[in-house]
Amino acid sequence: MWRVHGRYCPDWAPDNRVPVHARPTPDSEVLDHLDVFAESWFHCQERGALTRLGPASSTWWAAAESPGRVRGWVSQVYFRGAPDDTPDGGLEFCRADDRRGMSRTVPDPVPVAVPWRHAGGR
Repeated sequence: MWRVHGRYCPDWAPDNRVPVHARPTPDSEVLDHLDVFAESWFHCQERGALTRLGPASSTWWAAAESPGRVRGWVSQVYFRGAPDDTPDGGLEFCRADDRRGMSRTVPDPVPVAVPWRHAGGR
């Protein structure tokens, strides 16, 4: 059995649609949207351009895949309960060697082997 490295994160948006950008910057093309009423899977995070939404702001972005299977970047300003400009505590960094850099493309999901367990827990 294989698991893709990442996690589900609760998100929100004033119009219930979270934009998925081509690059980790708010002025890049919006490729698709996440639905805030569905679970959203995020692969990893890294620093990008500043995004402001009302009183909230963040330079942290998460690599995501939309329900339409479009891969892109979501500003963490849309993460529910996230403090301003703070990386998500449970989401890995996209590039361990550069936590301050800005990628131009979404990294490939990293498959991680998960040991198989019998339904009985043995």
